[in-house]
Amino acid sequence: MKRLTIGLVAEGPTDSLLLGALIDMLLRGKHHYIEIQPKPSKTGAFGEYGGGWHGVRAWCQTLAKDSQKLKAHFEPLDMLIIHIDADVARENEINCAMPCPPAQDTCEALAQQVMNWLGHSVTEDKLVLCIPADNTEAWILAAHDTQTTYHAPPDKPLECVQKPDMIISNQRYKKPRRLLRTKEGKPKKTKRDYQ
Repeated sequence: MKRLTIGLVAEGPTDSLLLGALIDMLLRGKHHYIEIQPKPSKTGAFGEYGGGWHGVRAWCQTLAKDSQKLKAHFEPLDMLIIHIDADVARENEINCAMPCPPAQDTCEALAQQVMNWLGHSVTEDKLVLCIPADNTEAWILAAHDTQTTYHAPPDKPLECVQKPDMIISNQRYKKPRRLLRTKEGKPKKTKRDYQ
């Protein structure tokens, strides 16, 4: 397969890192990634749009107002991935979470929100929406802990477990080891840990 040029719009740099590693594995090769959002600034903050889902939304809404700018983003790319975690559906401003299982219903409702932010005129076939349920850390939990009680229970599949990032950062979590540290009660997500 040829080396693809892939643009990443994500909640944070660790999400971009994880997506890149997964894409390289799935598409069997090393591809070229352009981190479009969030862009770190010289002060260490996340550029003009900020980080998290608010940054993704601001980036999308800004481009929705300027179709030429949006088209220019697609031009040099083989693919543009927009990432937002499914847990965003529970935010008061979004409020589109559906009962889980299945996780797919919430992901589809959130995908519609993202398309609304981009403007209904976006029909670009290079666009891929990536909405992990409940967040990207569920993938880490699934990969590193195949024996956990969160795997395959019929009434509560892993995709329906809320805040898997809190699970893998809990001090009592030892399967295979605590995967993330905490800072001020929240998971501290560093590129080093994700690499």
